[in-house]
Amino acid sequence: MGMVSVLIFVIFAGFIVTKSQIPDYFIWAHWISPITWSFKALAVNQYRSDPMDVCVYEDVDYCTEYGLRMGEYYLGLFGIDTEKEWVVYGIIYTVAVYVIFMFLSFLALEYIRYEVPENVDVSEKTIEDESYVALHTPKTRSNHAGEHIMELDTREKNFTPVTVAFQDLWYSVPDPKNPKESLDLLKGINGFA
Repeated sequence: MGMVSVLIFVIFAGFIVTKSQIPDYFIWAHWISPITWSFKALAVNQYRSDPMDVCVYEDVDYCTEYGLRMGEYYLGLFGIDTEKEWVVYGIIYTVAVYVIFMFLSFLALEYIRYEVPENVDVSEKTIEDESYVALHTPKTRSNHAGEHIMELDTREKNFTPVTVAFQDLWYSVPDPKNPKESLDLLKGINGFA
């Protein structure tokens, strides 16, 4: 949708299709386009500036041939109004459109919520075999080289969302420069997830 609106704004901005060539039933697209107002403001700012708004430019006398200054003549080719007020109008319109769309974005992000899919089951299932274990992370590296074997229950357990909390968590690794010492990567970290 965004690309379509940008395409419409660019087409009716007055550069690709000039204002005089736009059909009457599409002229509204020309006037609501922020690109139109920015394009007009930039064009008037450029062509009505002192170096461009002269009678003679590159050996062509625009005042005698066309009755206009060079800047006014070239702005007229694209059907752009030549008054310098259009620079201010362009800035005001661009700022107003920015504020309006930022406010609409705020409203959409704050108040539009999508419903959850209908196939999600959020009912709580009771689990009889709930067990909790408190774990402690050692602050130093253990010198035990033995293997730890844990027996696993082969039956499938239901998943229950849990909260993991940790307090005074330390994590150390051997120092690559001095293997007898260790580097503390985490020191006394507290948190939950």
